[in-house]
Amino acid sequence: MNTESVTNGNNAALPVEDGRKRTKSKWLPAVHRREYASGLVSWQVSCMISGHRIRETFATKKQADDRAAEIGNQLENEGKQALALGAEHRVEMVKCLAKLEPFAATVTEAVDYYVDRVLKFRESPTVADAVQRLLAEKESKNVRPSTMRDLRHRWERFAAVFGERKLNEVTGDELAAWLTKQASDPVNRHNYRRKIGSLYRLAMKKKWTAENVVEQTERPEMAETVIGILRVNQVTRLLAHADAHGLLAFAALGLFAGVRPDELKRLDWSAVNIKRRQVVIGPDIAKTKQQRIIPLNDTALAWLEECDTKTGLVTAPENFRKRFDAWRKASGVKLQDWPKDCIRHSFGSYHYAQHNDPVQTAGLMGHVGVDIFFRHYRALVDADEAAQYWSLRPSKESADNVIPFQQAAV
Repeated sequence: MNTESVTNGNNAALPVEDGRKRTKSKWLPAVHRREYASGLVSWQVSCMISGHRIRETFATKKQADDRAAEIGNQLENEGKQALALGAEHRVEMVKCLAKLEPFAATVTEAVDYYVDRVLKFRESPTVADAVQRLLAEKESKNVRPSTMRDLRHRWERFAAVFGERKLNEVTGDELAAWLTKQASDPVNRHNYRRKIGSLYRLAMKKKWTAENVVEQTERPEMAETVIGILRVNQVTRLLAHADAHGLLAFAALGLFAGVRPDELKRLDWSAVNIKRRQVVIGPDIAKTKQQRIIPLNDTALAWLEECDTKTGLVTAPENFRKRFDAWRKASGVKLQDWPKDCIRHSFGSYHYAQHNDPVQTAGLMGHVGVDIFFRHYRALVDADEAAQYWSLRPSKESADNVIPFQQAAV
């Protein structure tokens, strides 16, 4: 039965029932006529389906009736599909709904999650297989041997525990426990975390997993460490014994030009131009794979000119580790007095103390900006000690072959 529309005290329209006939064979949602104080009329489809309210408004009755018929057809089809399920499937659905009820989740949500997180990766390789395939890719791209050794060590230890599983099956809690077991030292644990993170990032690109599970683990808290450098008396002794162990150029370019030790092992004398007072660290040599040109100061040049051989590799690779340790011992520098990366740290610290220009020092060391330099490469050095450092010169008359040169330019 049609009735006149009414409004409440705030001039809001109240629904007026439209007396449409409904057949017994097909349910249709109600269509209400709404009239506003302004005189405008609209038509609203309103019903409850599976606990969700549908309320849609249309400008014409025909549009509302069409939408009501569409909803009715949809429900009828879905009902027929449900009835088409066998008894076994209907029982299974009831069990699934019961399991999901405590979590207020739907069957659709559960299925979508399982498809996205499990079924999509059914054909993905196991952790062990993924590690070997990605290591082979790294080797084919000529990744540096030191980097390959580190990756292989850490990735294969990960595969030794989780090798038979898929990458997407490893949980954040499992990975966190594994990281803690691998290394009690926060720095080492941080390095493990970084390398496993890179493994997952590569796997994500290949669609072997949906997410980087490393992001579910906490980054280790690492206390700030004091930057260790060599004192001038230690540098003096090292320079005096460097040539005897075939490491004079290594010492000169490391201590007075800031070239990285790993770069020095690959550097050829053809990249060192004494006349132009520069050394070119090419992209095939540089750690960052970006070329940089380092000007050679008077101190570096003075020591490089003492090198008898200036062809081939700057640092002979034969028995390098053995010769390096012998050089340190002959210089009287104990292992506990040899801080990590102390040659490069010494250059940065003494250069900054001499020039008080962090941008210049960071640039010579191949850093973009000064943040990394201040955090990792600068120790406190006074001006007098810096002056002594940069005045060191070779001397054939001196007993230790090293003398200070007061007017040295840096």
